[in-house]
Amino acid sequence: MVNDPDPRVRLHAVIACSFNSSPEALALAMEAATHPMDPGLEHALEQTLGFLSGRPVPDSAPGPGFAQLVSRLERGQSAKEAITALYQVPPGTWPADQVHGLAQNLLSYLKNLPVDQRVGQAGLEALSLGQAAADQRRIIPRMRCASPATFPVNISP
Repeated sequence: MVNDPDPRVRLHAVIACSFNSSPEALALAMEAATHPMDPGLEHALEQTLGFLSGRPVPDSAPGPGFAQLVSRLERGQSAKEAITALYQVPPGTWPADQVHGLAQNLLSYLKNLPVDQRVGQAGLEALSLGQAAADQRRIIPRMRCASPATFPVNISP
């Protein structure tokens, strides 16, 4: 039911998952995020995932949660807006189990971003988020800039 094409059916499936505290229920509810989401479904999924993972999720949290934003970035759905929203979330509050996925999605986003757009707001925010993800998970080393003198230069034809 969480994979049904109708978002209302997925909504009911996500809510039904909240009544079962098994790990399978959590995994099943998370599958809903792989499909297009509307605000009601996003809210239900955020509440269900928070409840099933044992973390209280504030009812007053505006907009989509961390998992939904990472999912949007992964799907390329409103990626710039998702990055801007993720940029506002303090790294210390990021769910540890989702940081690696965020880093991978940011790398893919930046690889596909035209060079001239990498210095724009979304590009710089994505770079900053990527560095924060690396600091959180230590999955990639901090990048160091090399001086031009350290690059080998072949002058011969």
